[in-house]
Amino acid sequence: MFAHNNTVSDLELIKYCSDLTNYLQANNRKQVASTLYSLEEYLYNVDNDIASVKLFLTDLFLQLKENINKIYNSSRISFPTNSAIIDYISSCNYLYEIILYISGQVKSVMDSNDHSTRDSILEDILYYIDNNYNKNIKLETIAPLFGYNSAYLGKLFTKAIGENFNSYVDHRRIEHSKKLLERQNIKVYEVSEQVGYKNVDYFHKKFKKYVGISPAEYRRKLSLDDSE
Repeated sequence: MFAHNNTVSDLELIKYCSDLTNYLQANNRKQVASTLYSLEEYLYNVDNDIASVKLFLTDLFLQLKENINKIYNSSRISFPTNSAIIDYISSCNYLYEIILYISGQVKSVMDSNDHSTRDSILEDILYYIDNNYNKNIKLETIAPLFGYNSAYLGKLFTKAIGENFNSYVDHRRIEHSKKLLERQNIKVYEVSEQVGYKNVDYFHKKFKKYVGISPAEYRRKLSLDDSE
């Protein structure tokens, strides 16, 4: 059954959903299992009625489903419909039933994206970067997701890709920022934020380093080219 102590929190929902999304992208089965176990322990000790816990888990799983469908081609992932998810969780009498259900769905996602070779792990890391470069991603935070220490992964990454991790992330951010700068209705500081640079001056510095001109100059050049 459900036990009691404290109350469910939106912050915990966001944290568990974020952790599961990250570990799913990394295909790290051990950490996914550990996170689901931690989630079950947390919910066994909340001071909420069954309905509130079910609502918490329904919201978490629906958000997780949305995250995964955004990241992967949805045709490759076979999730139940939202109404089927809601109906199933509502019908459960025990917490472990719901956790097993979510665990089974998560396992299906990992099975459909299962990789085991070193090359495919690197491909997963590149895919993760390409889908998360707009966040504050660092080698130290990505490495544990894929089961590596940061020093070893850094060497592996540089050897395989031909540039270091930070440089690769910068390149991805700058390439995307160039596409955003084509849109005249978005300001430079907004472009900076959307590609993961919270400091617009730092964005200017990086852009000029890789492109040779400032973001504003690049936009003006695009306008001149279009008018010719």
